[in-house]
Amino acid sequence: MRFGCHGYACPVSHQSYLFLANAVLALHASVVLFIVAGLMLVLLGGRRKWQWVRNGTFRVLHLAAIGYVVMQSWLGIVCPLTDLEQWLRQRAGAPLHEGDFISFWLGKLLFYHAQPWVFIAVYSAFALAVVYSWVIVRPGRLKRRIGIDVAGSAGVGPVFVREVERGKETVQLGRVMQILAELGVELQAAVPDEVKETLSALKAKGVKPFTPRKKTAPAPKAVAGQEKQ
Repeated sequence: MRFGCHGYACPVSHQSYLFLANAVLALHASVVLFIVAGLMLVLLGGRRKWQWVRNGTFRVLHLAAIGYVVMQSWLGIVCPLTDLEQWLRQRAGAPLHEGDFISFWLGKLLFYHAQPWVFIAVYSAFALAVVYSWVIVRPGRLKRRIGIDVAGSAGVGPVFVREVERGKETVQLGRVMQILAELGVELQAAVPDEVKETLSALKAKGVKPFTPRKKTAPAPKAVAGQEKQ
């Protein structure tokens, strides 16, 4: 073979080009699987409380992947992976999307005939579904800090959120639970059997749960030197 080797025999063989073409096609199939399966797992994980589907990096990469596909379809740009695979198959002297077992079956999954507008409609609809998944299954922040946006949606102030982030020991448990609920975190407490028996006995005796008293405002102090009317 003499493909750009300046008169010398090219060290890359036909089989090497074919292997690289199959590897590119497998990578192409992996990207498609990531986009399609990613949305399904996000929707399923949202219902089953899987925290990993809220990973910010995973969700951004997933959205960027389908966004790139939609941009290609609207602009009529051929995928670079497809161009690379075609070039490698030409160098290998193999028919495009035909040949050995791997290329044939992966090609069957990725390449099929349809009008261009069908692809544009399908890709765009799928992208809208991915965007909608950000609404019903909110991803976590890319940074470790919770931020003001979570504070607002959880109904607490940003100052309280910063106190929680800093590990302040004296915070209101109810407000902390609001933040955890907004982030999709659930807490479960296991009550020992002996405690359950004690609580049941107290309840049978008519003992009511302790209700904290409301603090009353102190009476205003008299101003020094003010005479009584």
